[in-house]
Amino acid sequence: MSSFKNAMKSVQKSHKERSQPSFRSDLGHLEKKRDYKVRANDRAKKEKALKKLRLKAAERNPNEFTRKMIVTKLKDGVHQCRELKGVTDPDQIKLIQSQDKRYVEYRRVLEAKKAQRLKDNLHLIQDGQRATHTFFVDNKKEAREFNLAERLNTHPALLDRAYNRLTNEQLSEMDLASTMPDPRLLAEAMVAKEEAYKELGRRERREKQLQVAREKLEVKNHLMEKKAKKVLVKKETKNRAAVYKWESRRKR
Repeated sequence: MSSFKNAMKSVQKSHKERSQPSFRSDLGHLEKKRDYKVRANDRAKKEKALKKLRLKAAERNPNEFTRKMIVTKLKDGVHQCRELKGVTDPDQIKLIQSQDKRYVEYRRVLEAKKAQRLKDNLHLIQDGQRATHTFFVDNKKEAREFNLAERLNTHPALLDRAYNRLTNEQLSEMDLASTMPDPRLLAEAMVAKEEAYKELGRRERREKQLQVAREKLEVKNHLMEKKAKKVLVKKETKNRAAVYKWESRRKR
């Protein structure tokens, strides 16, 4: 009998609570029991977490030793963490950082190659790198009357194309009615092109970030290797490694 009751619960209609009456609509949404349960469970969860934190703070020993007591220092009002000397072999640190630098450089080259392939597929022409084609004429009169479309034997609308530029003969042989692209396919191609340009932008930003990471690792290696006095010229930023100037020593 109990199994039959449980089976009936799965098919019976759920009880619907009434909504806010129209004359009380200015008071907002009428909270249902399911809404209250979500709010109550969330409050109970937060109170339980706060109770644990209060207990932890009450039982904390202020004189208890922590590692940051000896590896942090206050500089210009900011806490800075410094590692303990002698804990790790400097040669091991240099080896680890050199391996990290090689891996970062490998990833940077990989991103650069992928970005270049995208540029080739998109026929992207960067500003300042546009290919030029110089035509020579015999006199100034020919230069004034020079017609680029006639010289290239193509339609004036195709002059800006650096690739797949059809000639007038090829255009005359084509059936333009049959070569008109499907609007749906054209829209899909435009969306794919925009996505490719977005991916290209992401690849270039990733390459730049890896370049900055490699430069920062190089600076760390120089700081570990060179023992001469140094002066900080530029502080490290998100987009640039720190710049140091070392004191020159006379070679004996």
